[in-house]
Amino acid sequence: MGPGVVITAGLVATAAALYASYDGLWHLAELAGWSKSTRKGLPLTLDVAAVAAGVLVARQLGAELRALAWRGVLALVGASIAGNAVYHVYVVTGGNWPAEWMAVLSILVSAVPALAAGYLIHLFARMSAEVQLADAPSEPEPDRSPVPVPQLDNEHQDDAPEAEAETNVYPMPGQREAVAVYQPGTIGEKGIEMLIQLRRARQPFPTPAELALSLGCSDRYARGIFETYRKSA
Repeated sequence: MGPGVVITAGLVATAAALYASYDGLWHLAELAGWSKSTRKGLPLTLDVAAVAAGVLVARQLGAELRALAWRGVLALVGASIAGNAVYHVYVVTGGNWPAEWMAVLSILVSAVPALAAGYLIHLFARMSAEVQLADAPSEPEPDRSPVPVPQLDNEHQDDAPEAEAETNVYPMPGQREAVAVYQPGTIGEKGIEMLIQLRRARQPFPTPAELALSLGCSDRYARGIFETYRKSA
């Protein structure tokens, strides 16, 4: 059996199921007091909305959106089955239902269009947002190449004043950063080691921005490294 035959059979079966459901839901709307011109709105609301949600389930969308569509399919198909069942039970029992039951039936049936419309609007809004997010151009990656630290000639290293390294430490002016305890192998520990080596070599320190680019961290994190070094020096 070729795929064309399977597709054709599936379409015929779907059309037959929608037609059968249409008849039962149309008469259910009649029982609920809907006018003749609006009764076809009930089967179209339930069955067509279920088809729309089912199409979204089959699309390559995010797992959360597909789960939302799948829950809608289950709810809409369940409501369609329940509506057809209620109408046929009404027919086979002779239709002598109490007025209170008919009032409840009218309330429940009349709430279906608003609930289905709200669900579909929410579903399509979520889908539109996800598609726009997927089509949005990605931001370029920041340049994290290390910034070269100025080096002094070996013959001038002994002439570099000790105080120069102190004046090139950059603590936060006017406020105090929380001093972190850096674990071995972390960016903070590498930054502290870099500053210690520069001081031993009597070389000028980089600015916080240069240190941040060299380590691949934020400026705030680099300022914290300077603050930790200053307090431990």
